[in-house]
Amino acid sequence: MAEALEKGEGPTGAGLELTSAEQAVRDLTAAGLKINGPTPGTILRAGEKEPPPTRWWSVSFADDMPSRPLFMIQYVRDPSRPPFPRAPHPNSASSLSALLVAVNDPEKAAAGYGNIGKLSTREVPFPEFGAIAKEIVLARGSIFLLRATDPSGPAAQRLRTRGEGILGVRLAVTDLDQARKLIGEKNVSKDRQSVLVGPENAAGSWLEFQRP
Repeated sequence: MAEALEKGEGPTGAGLELTSAEQAVRDLTAAGLKINGPTPGTILRAGEKEPPPTRWWSVSFADDMPSRPLFMIQYVRDPSRPPFPRAPHPNSASSLSALLVAVNDPEKAAAGYGNIGKLSTREVPFPEFGAIAKEIVLARGSIFLLRATDPSGPAAQRLRTRGEGILGVRLAVTDLDQARKLIGEKNVSKDRQSVLVGPENAAGSWLEFQRP
């Protein structure tokens, strides 16, 4: 983490929720990928002497690649406890709908995602980032692998200064007007169909708000 902060703030990884960590390990290993896990995890709270039961199982890639800043996690649900209530967010954000990853070679990067989601055949333009992208479609949401097309755009700048990695995230909102109102002057989007917040106002990462 300290090494990452030397280059600037921003997310270094993203978690992808699984229904079965064991199945993911079998599938990814069979595809020739080197995998760590499943690794159990829990939380030992202050005052507790014995660790509680496993609360999650995590899976990670052994060959750590900046173009694939992902880990996977299966949460262990306790049927005796009701789901944790989620309070509505003031800007109406409901979920993370996409992860935007700047890469030097989308074809090479996409090969590493082939057993995580479905690779779309179309390229998606991202004019706000000066890039085009390959889309990896997941059960919920997408991963976009951005290739810079504008040498002065945000994607190219990210690759020059920090190398490959997470450029930003896209959040789904139920009320875009409400998000636009709350974010106010920090919104730098030129598109009425989205709200965009630059990394200087979002701890080093671009935040893009759109309707689902």
